[in-house]
Amino acid sequence: MPRITRIHFAGVGHHDARIPALTLDMRDRAGNPADTIIWAENGTGKSSLLNLIFSTYRPNQRQFLGKQAEGRARELSDYIRARDLGFVLTEWDITDDQAQKSLLSDQAARALLLVGQVLSWRGLDKANELRRLFFTVRPNHVVQFQSLPILGLAAPVSSFEAFRDWLDEQNRDFPKLEIRYTSSQSEWQEHLANNQLDPELFTYQLRMNESEGGINNLFNSLKSDRDFIRLFLQLGFDPSSANQVRDNLNQFLPKLRNRPGLELQLEFNDKILRELALFLGQLSVCDITRTRAFGAEKESAALLSAIRTQSERFRIDAEELSEQCAQVKTEETRLISQRAAVTRKQNYFRNLKFRLEEEEARAEFEACQGRCAIAENKKRVTEMAIALAEMTRVRVQTDQMRAAIEREREKAKPVLEALQMLGGQLKATLNAELERTLASISVVETEYGQLREDIASCRDDETSLASERAEKLAKLAAVEEFFAARDSERERLRREQWVESQESAAEALQNWHAVREAALQAQAESEKSRAAAFREKDDLSNTTQTVVQQITSAENERAQLERAIQHGDAEEERILVGDVDPPRVVLLAVTAGAWEDSSGHSRKTICESGRIRWDGVS
Repeated sequence: MPRITRIHFAGVGHHDARIPALTLDMRDRAGNPADTIIWAENGTGKSSLLNLIFSTYRPNQRQFLGKQAEGRARELSDYIRARDLGFVLTEWDITDDQAQKSLLSDQAARALLLVGQVLSWRGLDKANELRRLFFTVRPNHVVQFQSLPILGLAAPVSSFEAFRDWLDEQNRDFPKLEIRYTSSQSEWQEHLANNQLDPELFTYQLRMNESEGGINNLFNSLKSDRDFIRLFLQLGFDPSSANQVRDNLNQFLPKLRNRPGLELQLEFNDKILRELALFLGQLSVCDITRTRAFGAEKESAALLSAIRTQSERFRIDAEELSEQCAQVKTEETRLISQRAAVTRKQNYFRNLKFRLEEEEARAEFEACQGRCAIAENKKRVTEMAIALAEMTRVRVQTDQMRAAIEREREKAKPVLEALQMLGGQLKATLNAELERTLASISVVETEYGQLREDIASCRDDETSLASERAEKLAKLAAVEEFFAARDSERERLRREQWVESQESAAEALQNWHAVREAALQAQAESEKSRAAAFREKDDLSNTTQTVVQQITSAENERAQLERAIQHGDAEEERILVGDVDPPRVVLLAVTAGAWEDSSGHSRKTICESGRIRWDGVS
């Protein structure tokens, strides 16, 4: 059953008892609705509060409580000044009494409904119409009773239209609020009835609050059982429905009086119907047979007519096809003879074309052969002249090169000896460096294997810690469930007076807190161990990446050294064989020194990264 939890008034009240902003909280300390008594002196506005509350649920101004209560003749418009924006807001707890408790807390989930009305004079002038907007809201975590833009709750809106716009905006942002507002009193009463707030109940509350002790006067007026039954029916049924029932009874009463005669007539009719049922069956069979025979006759006639029409059509089609066949044969004979004539003409012209093309091609071929012979003779003479000039030039260059090679070989003998010595030293150095690199690679691979074993061990530890944490959480849940069941069972036994309380509530709460703190501490230690395992895993991952990079770098250095050794061996073999570029002079300096040749020019040779770079002159 719905119960009021809070009521808020803003910008309303009679001029003798104005209410700028007032909130009446009718909840207990747990936030549940509670029976509330408002105790105040006379003249403080208690009657005005009732008038305004009932005006929301019985909106017709003819039923306004202030107009009926002890002849005061007050109107709803007396409670709104010209520039007022009045609000009457009520919060209802519409939670079902049988609602189950929430799984996350010990209190049942509360369903709330905000019901209110806004009042304002059109144009802020009392000469105009008093506007009223009725609305309902189902609050959520954002829009609540204390967050509505009403004076005394939150930042207030400035006008009647602004509040309506705010309702539209919230309805767009939060469709589950189920915001409904209307200015129609009939729609409003129907909406209240759909939300478990029957306006008829408020009608009798109005009667009971028309004067001081109105409910007592109402029951004192019941002088007999008939009066009580009449009041009970008025409370439980709609008067219009009772009048309809009475009219129905008056309409059917004469028929009820003639019931015995009607029953005899009904019995006679039943007997007649049983006798006529056989006759009707035979008659229906006869009608069905006659209908079927007539239908078969019509179908046969239609089929015969269709066969005759189709036969005539087939005969006409056969004659037309015979004529077309004769025409086609004649045309075929004509086309065959025409095709033979065309074929003969085509063969003649094709042969003529081939003979003419053959004669022209033969003449052109003979002319081309003559031109090719002349060009071939010219080409042969030109090639012989060029070859003769080239042979003369090459012979002169060959003699010069032989003389230069002999001179350079005499000068390069000391250099070859020094190069052979340097190549042997370089080869020994590269072999030693290769052995050290292979040893370091072996050590790094050993460390990498150890790191992989450590990572696998850490992963196993992480899995065991996770499973252990899940087991601890399961045990904690089982313990909590066991203690909850034990407490509920002990409470039941205590209520049934089978056992007495041996532990005070404070001691039980303290013990529960101690157990809870120990469980939380164990959980925190498990979280720390898990975090440490994750950190160690990250460190091992970083170390693994570093080792992999070192291995890659060592592999690259080994490859470079192998290439340098191969290059040195090739250069040494090339020098020993004497395969030196003739136009260049190869010079070598083991150190970064400089020396001069016979012409006075400076020569340098640099050894970088195992490769030998040569500087020479032509």
